[in-house]
Amino acid sequence: MEIHAHHTPRHPHMQALLERYQKLGSPRLGFIPDWGATMTQMPRSLFKRYEQRGISPELITAIDAYWNSKHGNGAALDDEQARQFADVVELAGRHGAEDIAVELAVNSTGLFGHGLVEEWVEILPWVVHTHGKFYEIDEQGEEPSVPIREILDAYIRNGYSSTISSEWEGFHWNNWENAFDVIARQQALMRDAAEKSGSRMITDVTEARALKNW
Repeated sequence: MEIHAHHTPRHPHMQALLERYQKLGSPRLGFIPDWGATMTQMPRSLFKRYEQRGISPELITAIDAYWNSKHGNGAALDDEQARQFADVVELAGRHGAEDIAVELAVNSTGLFGHGLVEEWVEILPWVVHTHGKFYEIDEQGEEPSVPIREILDAYIRNGYSSTISSEWEGFHWNNWENAFDVIARQQALMRDAAEKSGSRMITDVTEARALKNW
């Protein structure tokens, strides 16, 4: 089961699945975390695209502030998720942006999660693969919206040794960068983060297959 925003590992649905997995104890059951569920802020590149499209700076600031106001409150239940969606639609309307209100609501309440890094630790024994979701890599080689270094440190300290795929979600709006270049920068970040946490990312196919018995 993929854990994707707006859900987090602490969402009641995921906790119920974890309880069932633990009860059944089957090696055929597991989770696939999506790092988009663990954010620190909305992507700056998304706001850049909004600016390019002529969306008012006041509305962009308001959307950013609304998202930040919800951060740290844990997993949003379905009713709360619906309320947040409606709030953003109404917010866009107040700024005269009814034509993109639904798009703004989807982007600010559906794609990006408010989970905390330590929440992944609880489910790591049941993780079979990870979607290394990211949105941008800045000039310093860091991901300003997803705490990749912190996540990988938690993974390594808790014995994770399975696969991580690069998933660049920023392609939905970023039309000014080459996807291969962006992914290469994210993978360089992950390799550096792993090494600084006392491990390493295995990128050689033969070595990886031998370790995983593929």
